[in-house]
Amino acid sequence: MQKNSQKLCFFEQKHLWAQARLSLYRHTIQESINWSGVGVHQGQRSKVALYPYFPKDTKDLGPIFCGYPLAEWSVVHSAYATCLAHPQVGQKQMTEHLFAALYATGIDDVIIEVDGDELPILDGSAWTYLQAISPSISTIARQWVQLPPSCSLTWLQSNLRVSANSHHESATSSQHFSSQQAPLQVTLHLDLPPLAPQSFYLSSFQDLYEQVIPAKTFGFLKDEAHLRSLGLIKAVSYENTRVYDEQGQVLNPPFIPNESAAHKILDFLGDLYRLPYSVKGKIHIERGSHELNHRFIDLLMQSKIDT
Repeated sequence: MQKNSQKLCFFEQKHLWAQARLSLYRHTIQESINWSGVGVHQGQRSKVALYPYFPKDTKDLGPIFCGYPLAEWSVVHSAYATCLAHPQVGQKQMTEHLFAALYATGIDDVIIEVDGDELPILDGSAWTYLQAISPSISTIARQWVQLPPSCSLTWLQSNLRVSANSHHESATSSQHFSSQQAPLQVTLHLDLPPLAPQSFYLSSFQDLYEQVIPAKTFGFLKDEAHLRSLGLIKAVSYENTRVYDEQGQVLNPPFIPNESAAHKILDFLGDLYRLPYSVKGKIHIERGSHELNHRFIDLLMQSKIDT
């Protein structure tokens, strides 16, 4: 009985998340939430707290991150994780998992406080963050932007392009959950030896909540010595990271098919949370990286796309 009740609760919750993500109106959270854990790279304990935020003016829209609008934060580096910086605060890294959960639950306006320089890794995905978030609707309209079909970008071995057939019907909150398609659909192909090539296509909210958000971060034994020499991965474990050996065999098998490709999409959505509007369309990514994600976001911001 309890197991069936949990399944029903999850269905109702993901229905709520999907409606918030599709809504024509902005959302905040219903009540304050907090998490604590260790940062995967520095190994230091940190805490994250979220608080409801109802902006009084349209100029104040958007997340407030550690006391300042997220729009005022800049990306200082993106190797192995996203690191944001503000001149009055300093640096905060590993933001992408929390931001992916906020993106997936349709949260536009929220106050985020972080005690520590690195957000906690938790289970290595965005799932622990997502489970606790309940959206609350506001009266302010959400801005939707159609991605330009000619947009493409390449960085090193990664590339991204917006599909020419990126037109998507206007998002509404009246569609039945089972028929809802994600307004932003992402295909990611990952060719990263020694890992066998993987692909994942995010097309629906069911994909998002059941496979992308729970997908754990991953790493390779062949890179361990180098990363530790840089002072990184101090808190890596089998509980928070999928680990692949020199032959590309996973040492702690996932439950999600093509999990590493799915996690790359999770990272992409988390980085995309920096945008001050919601986008719709279809994107294809080869390999993917945080640097590629942020270059794409900067390109969109600079192009000043009209809705």
